[in-house]
Amino acid sequence: MIVVSDAGPLIYLGGVGRLELLRDLFGRVVVPRQVWDEVVGAGAERPGSAAAAAASSWIDVRTPSPSPLTERLSEVLGAGEAAAIGLCLELQAELLLCDDLEARRIAAAHGIRVVGTLGLLVRGKRAGRLDAVRPIVEALVAMGLRVSPDLVEEILVLAEEK
Repeated sequence: MIVVSDAGPLIYLGGVGRLELLRDLFGRVVVPRQVWDEVVGAGAERPGSAAAAAASSWIDVRTPSPSPLTERLSEVLGAGEAAAIGLCLELQAELLLCDDLEARRIAAAHGIRVVGTLGLLVRGKRAGRLDAVRPIVEALVAMGLRVSPDLVEEILVLAEEK
């Protein structure tokens, strides 16, 4: 299974010490060069940056081929989100890991399945890789993940913690 990640899941999961969940669930994760540079290069001071840099044995950094679609997407999305969607299409990836709402909407319109950081926690719990989702969600919110109380409620129900 080819899985491409945008910056959000790397930053948030790395920031709460749970980046290995991606390796546990998918084995390898492909990251566009633009996202890698955002997380590990320019974002070296951000939470999650050191964890991502240390995970280079299972994170595959690739430079997407230039495409008119990626150029158009860059006009409405950040460079990382546009590159991640472009790379998904180029590699025929089965899944995009992304939290940005507009990027998720555009990816879905292009037939790409999308899972966000909170959805990854539910998958991790169902796969037996996490004992509990609630404390991680609380840590993510404290770290700055913007999420509605209704979505938190839904995630806890899906994780069978509510």
